[in-house]
Amino acid sequence: YPGRERQPYPVAQYKNMAGRAGRLGYEAEGKAILIADTPMERNQLFQRYVEGQPEAIASSFDPNDPGTWVIRLLAQVTEVPRAAVIDLIANTYGGYLAALRNPAWRGQMVPTLERLLDRMLADGLVEADRDSLRLTMLGRACGESPLTLESAMRLVELLRRIDPAEITLESLLVLVECLPERDEDYTPQNRKGEPRWQQEAQDRFGHSVARALQHRAESDVAYYGRCKRALVVSDWIAGEPINEIEARYTSNPFVRVGHGDIRGYADGSRFLLESALRISAIVLERAEDEEAANLLLTRLDLGLPAAAVPLSALGFPLTRGEMLALFRAGHVNREA
Repeated sequence: YPGRERQPYPVAQYKNMAGRAGRLGYEAEGKAILIADTPMERNQLFQRYVEGQPEAIASSFDPNDPGTWVIRLLAQVTEVPRAAVIDLIANTYGGYLAALRNPAWRGQMVPTLERLLDRMLADGLVEADRDSLRLTMLGRACGESPLTLESAMRLVELLRRIDPAEITLESLLVLVECLPERDEDYTPQNRKGEPRWQQEAQDRFGHSVARALQHRAESDVAYYGRCKRALVVSDWIAGEPINEIEARYTSNPFVRVGHGDIRGYADGSRFLLESALRISAIVLERAEDEEAANLLLTRLDLGLPAAAVPLSALGFPLTRGEMLALFRAGHVNREA
């Protein structure tokens, strides 16, 4: 949940816990309720949480990424005086720790916040009403997404650089490869990169979208990596066999593209695409086609072309290879 002070809990481990934490400056203690399904589980929970050592508390905010810190907090309030934005940050657990480590932290953060707020105003994420600030619809979409502020702003920049008529769901899937989260993903390449993927990306995705993949790339190698990942994901949802994708994108035995890489690229793109869909609908001022979007997300999950997706709902489990074999044989529904 954006802005919460603790890291998200694994669902299975904390499935029977409910409550709320204490709040700095308001409540010194929190309350929690544990529900056990069996006497054995009750004893285990009691030993772990009542008699055991308390877990360390960690702030979910990154001091090196104050922009995300700010937009997550602004997403939780209606509006706030501009001068009080520093109070929002300082009153979080992360702000408390930062001030504890460096008493001058608050004063040093003020000019950084001013620059961030000016940028957010210029980019349309925040609007001012007299001395107060509030998020716009676009800003709220960015703040409520799992994207960092830098990622959200990079996506907005990309969407504004391309002719809206050329932005489809599939091209949006390509554009998410430009986001910092995807750049941080390891992409097997030769040391100097693999420029041949640039031309193939242009042939497959069109000149404008392929050119957009260069946006804010740190190097040619990073750009080629974006092209390569986008092409791998494109082949995955087109239903290309895994062994053929591996062979096509493996340049030598030392930089091999394997099944884990392919699934990793598809899963990473899917995660970012969900946020990108909402942001793009606002930037482009057009309603999201939920049915088409859900179909694309399902294709990313399964690695199937659109026409083969009905084979995933036959009522009995099939592997990707089995569904593709049925599809290629012309059997696309239960009756067939």
